[in-house]
Amino acid sequence: MADAPAPTWKPIWEPGMDRGSFIQALESKRLDMADYLTIDGLLYHRDTRKPVTGVIETSIAGAMRTSERATYKNGEKTGLWEEFYENGVLKVRGNYKNNLPEGLWDYWDEDGKRLGGLDYIDGVSKHVK
Repeated sequence: MADAPAPTWKPIWEPGMDRGSFIQALESKRLDMADYLTIDGLLYHRDTRKPVTGVIETSIAGAMRTSERATYKNGEKTGLWEEFYENGVLKVRGNYKNNLPEGLWDYWDEDGKRLGGLDYIDGVSKHVK
């Protein structure tokens, strides 16, 4: 079986971005996973060594569809996190708090049928809904 293509990361918004920079990021700026690094569970820009703040979308190389959308603040996963199937259907949606899953996480199959959910407290699943 052939290896899956490596994901490509695209920063969508970062604090302090002016309108032109934001549009450039949306329209043309494609960054490789090699532009980022994880240290002690936090995501950093490789060149600047600054922690990532903003929304990052991941897609499979050459694909137009998003496979993952994540929100970061000071390098930590925080806020909305979504994953998608190759057909574009939502697979998982939940929130992070302090780099840990928090609250209800919902799961769907490839046809969009809700499979259920897990309720997280401080990163630990407490029960299925």
